[in-house]
Amino acid sequence: MAHSVSSTRVFDVETNHLDIKKFKLADYFPEGYEIREYGIDTHKKKPNAHDLLGKKAPDWTLPDFNNRMVTLNKLGSKVVLLKFTGIGCGPCQASVPALKRMAEDYEDKDLELISLETWTNNMQSLKHYSDKNEMNYKFLNCSDEVKKTYKISGVPVFFVLDKNRIIRKVIKGFSPEKTEKNLRAVVNKLL
Repeated sequence: MAHSVSSTRVFDVETNHLDIKKFKLADYFPEGYEIREYGIDTHKKKPNAHDLLGKKAPDWTLPDFNNRMVTLNKLGSKVVLLKFTGIGCGPCQASVPALKRMAEDYEDKDLELISLETWTNNMQSLKHYSDKNEMNYKFLNCSDEVKKTYKISGVPVFFVLDKNRIIRKVIKGFSPEKTEKNLRAVVNKLL
């Protein structure tokens, strides 16, 4: 990202003497001024993965890095933990050890862990990432259509699906202290 920096020297600075307790920034906004996040149109409803809670998870068929196809509805009657991820995403990478622990701990249970890569379509990059992180769960290449149907606007996002493929939990982001604990609680309840 390019940056442009400029500076100006000022020698005759005058400061105001307002009491900070009485200062209200909004008093200095022009009439009709609106505060909003840059680039966000406040009149359009932003897609939200939480809107899918309680609904049937959209089906998909996606390839892994060996080009083997995996279909959500052909996974049998298992609880499914989906993680939408990006291989260049720090929080996504920080969540890998937690998912590896869960894959080990639930190995003999009816839980399927699947990570869906949203940032790249390069299968060699997916394989390298999986090998480097010694992933012990499925790692698939996500299509734009699937990202759209699951309303993915950022990563990581975790979905927990029950045995009937109903979305029971959506967690956006990753917290080392909370996310794994929350995921385990939901999975244990559904198993």
